[in-house]
Amino acid sequence: MALQLTWPKPEVEIQLTAAQRDVFAQLTGHHLVMGAAGSGRSTAVHHAALAAVREFGVEQVWAIAASRSSASQLRTKLINLNPTLTPKVFTISAIAYAMLRTELLIKT
Repeated sequence: MALQLTWPKPEVEIQLTAAQRDVFAQLTGHHLVMGAAGSGRSTAVHHAALAAVREFGVEQVWAIAASRSSASQLRTKLINLNPTLTPKVFTISAIAYAMLRTELLIKT
């Protein structure tokens, strides 16, 4: 018996705008995505993160989300791609805490 794995198709086909597609035209390096509420910023970031995971693997992608709920949503989508790995999705506060904790551990 042969088993073929495919990417799950989204329930709703989302058409990205040109500006949203520009967010992940270049997958390497650091990106800052800014926009007003409802502008499609989160949708663009989700698509960019998923494209980066497909290109580089889950462990090579770090994402910072604006809130715990958006971080949780993105983390869940990335885990669905590969359940054995833990994606690096954080809030700004979590990154700051980790940096402070690391700095304190180094000094003690």
